[in-house]
Amino acid sequence: MGMRANTPIESTLREGVELGYHTTVLSDAVAAFNPSELKASLEVNYRIYTHELLSTDQFVAALEGSKAK
Repeated sequence: MGMRANTPIESTLREGVELGYHTTVLSDAVAAFNPSELKASLEVNYRIYTHELLSTDQFVAALEGSKAK
């Protein structure tokens, strides 16, 4: 999607939601130029635009769980 948490990733999330996609962000797989930008994205902005905010471990576990079904 992009590197920066608060610009290309947020833009992609907004567009995805507007197009009707289910969006998931891996909270430990995004970056920002400073901790404040990342904190704002994870704690405020992503909660508006994403359906799931998961760690990489949580995402992998969810994938493994869906294979078992």
